Amino acid sequence: MTKIVPSDEEIARGYRKRLGVDEFLWLDPMTILNKLRHALSGVNFETVPQRDLSPALAKWDSGAKLIRIGIETFAAANGPECDGHSRFSIFHEVVHALAGHKGQVNRLHSRLEIPAYARKLRALESETDRITAAFMAPRHLIQEGWGAAQIAFFAGMSADSARIRFEEIRGRARSAKELPDSVVQLLLDLKKGSKS
Repeated sequence: MTKIVPSDEEIARGYRKRLGVDEFLWLDPMTILNKLRHALSGVNFETVPQRDLSPALAKWDSGAKLIRIGIETFAAANGPECDGHSRFSIFHEVVHALAGHKGQVNRLHSRLEIPAYARKLRALESETDRITAAFMAPRHLIQEGWGAAQIAFFAGMSADSARIRFEEIRGRARSAKELPDSVVQLLLDLKKGSKS
């Protein structure tokens, strides 16, 4: 008998439904963390000095059922500029918790910081990254004709994450007109200005 493995998109959508946010494109980190606490018994989060997590921005500890988030990361994700990288880091740890990943896993600045001998960890982190991107910018909420700039703007993602997500969606579903980098930067600058 063949085992059907759900796609990253299906997994992410399942997590969104579990938290009751499937129809919302913009996800607020604080709301998601609170919904996670209600969805998974005993799970909690705390902010800690960034140096306690370095080089990670946030960390899931399955034994303690706790997401630790650096104070600076938490502030950047929830502040007026809504830093996409910080938001992604928090949601990445939420996905670890929802997936039931065991041990202490964290969102590093780069996959290059994971030792080469840790193939399983690299694979786990890559899979979690893909699911996190689909969690933040699910295909069913991406409008026809959107490019990476619109995804970054409306989903609160970094420009790099949005480009990768755009390529995933475009490669599997439909094409869209890509905006010039100057327009992407203008949209991101306008977003930052509207929040201050």
